[in-house]
Amino acid sequence: MSKKDKKKKKKKTEAVVKLPGPMRMIWGALAAYYLRDVIHPAFTFIAVMILMMLPVLIADKLFPDKKVK
Repeated sequence: MSKKDKKKKKKKTEAVVKLPGPMRMIWGALAAYYLRDVIHPAFTFIAVMILMMLPVLIADKLFPDKKVK
């Protein structure tokens, strides 16, 4: 095999994942909090877990990592 064939066979294993913004997370938490009355009280815990992710998302935007190649 030549070098060109090896490069062609190499698959891209890394994918860029775009995280949702903090406001979208807040709206999702509010929707889950609303659903606790409509569907089931366990949605309260889902809303709390979503809100606990906000500091992580905000810190990720404030302190971005350098891309390593």
